Amino acid sequence: MCQEARLAVAVLDRSPATNRPGVAAILALAEASASYLIDGHIAAPTQVAAAAAGQPTTRAARTIHSARTNLLAHINASRRAVTLGSVSLAYSPPRRMASGHRVGAAYRGVQTWQGGTDLWPDGADYVPPHPARVPALMDDLIAFAARHDLDPVTQAAITHAQLRSIEPFPQSNDQVARSLINGVFRSRRATERSIVPISAALSRNILRYNGSWRSFRDGDATPMVEMVADATLRAADAASRLAETVALLPAQWHEAARPRRGSAAHALIDMLVDNPTVSAQRVQDLTGASQASAYDAIARLAESGVLTRVSPTRRDTAWAALDIFNAAHGVVSELAGASAVTPQRVRS
Repeated sequence: MCQEARLAVAVLDRSPATNRPGVAAILALAEASASYLIDGHIAAPTQVAAAAAGQPTTRAARTIHSARTNLLAHINASRRAVTLGSVSLAYSPPRRMASGHRVGAAYRGVQTWQGGTDLWPDGADYVPPHPARVPALMDDLIAFAARHDLDPVTQAAITHAQLRSIEPFPQSNDQVARSLINGVFRSRRATERSIVPISAALSRNILRYNGSWRSFRDGDATPMVEMVADATLRAADAASRLAETVALLPAQWHEAARPRRGSAAHALIDMLVDNPTVSAQRVQDLTGASQASAYDAIARLAESGVLTRVSPTRRDTAWAALDIFNAAHGVVSELAGASAVTPQRVRS
């Protein structure tokens, strides 16, 4: 299964459609959305688009947008190796101190547990290591992630399960752990450009996923490796189809809007995959058009359904190519199951 998964990832990574500008960011959005879906946080495509445009929206949408940004930063920083610094980026962007120095995320300083009561871990489902042990355990994890004598899918599965077990950060440990799967893929050169939306496939059977983690904690990594391999295979195949769908969008938008060749609208359409949210000023910056031409371009594309306004008021108006956000949502729905992402479950 691991060999099949590696082959599917290779096909995804070498696809011309996958290598188009903007596609990796769309795959990262799908992965971030699905990773938070596992923990019950869901946002509609319009809400996520609003977050991407910097507009008021739900907390879940803002969290997903931030997670996508963190995921991309982590994967880019893991090109040579997964490091403590790249893992820190998956948790949160580095903070800039008053001195100008940048510092990464700090490990948790208190004992945590899952289940039980808020006051005491009696009856808890899981009690992670004492905070004093976290730095050494993370050093060991990074050393394991740096090895090159293991199958990359196996290595990614174990690295992610071990970080879940260490629970090094005050929060979001499960999301960071799943980010490490793509981080290991990148550091092992299993991917060079693409991102595998593996959380979407894992979320298809959360009971099995959590059961595999319990088996891992009990000393048996096989169920987790098998589940991650299966999820990688299905996610890579779905991502390849997503990339092909996205590659067709500009032609569909041109057909819908029929902009005059040489106009700002015509130029903007070919930039929307890489810039799925825009304002009038952003259109000017991208196309070099005048303010009047930028507004005309937005009006034409909005009238034809290519762009949708995602700002609550007409002040600082922002627009989004919702086809992009719907595509990311669609691949999550396909892999996780449509019932998992229905509007009835959308939370704030």
